[in-house]
Amino acid sequence: MNMMDSRTLMLDAGMVLFETPKPFGTVLGGIKMEMKKVGNTFTPAEAATMKFPATIGDFDYAVDYSSALRSRIISCRLEDAGHAGITDEGEEIRRYAASFKEGSRNTPLRIVLAVFAGIALAGAVIRIPVPGWLSIPVGIAAGGFAAFFLLRPSGKAKETVNHIMDTVREAK
Repeated sequence: MNMMDSRTLMLDAGMVLFETPKPFGTVLGGIKMEMKKVGNTFTPAEAATMKFPATIGDFDYAVDYSSALRSRIISCRLEDAGHAGITDEGEEIRRYAASFKEGSRNTPLRIVLAVFAGIALAGAVIRIPVPGWLSIPVGIAAGGFAAFFLLRPSGKAKETVNHIMDTVREAK
């Protein structure tokens, strides 16, 4: 099920430069398998019929692992960076660069839930039996903090990208 939001802003998440004797197709297939562990993986041809963000740019594979509360996308572009040497067995070692982008956006449901949670917390704090001049600003601050905390950028998105990048970096 595709839940991504075409308004999600895709930002550079990093690049991995690595060397391996494996051919381009094998390396690309390995990246695809790693991305499939995260969610629904798409090629550019499959993405042409979907609402991918315009900021996704060129990619070889993109993974959508959205939920009801967040729209999350990771894309990867693999490029051959040239000859890097020869193994002891005489195989050519190639250098590759894998560039990643990630995007995360709150869904309308998450925004509504965060606003209601902030209002509920503010109301609860305001009802604390202390002078009104103190409870009202503290309640508003607590409600605002709760809404901000619930709407902050996804930490899971960056952790997921870092995990994929570490796996690509270590796979020789």
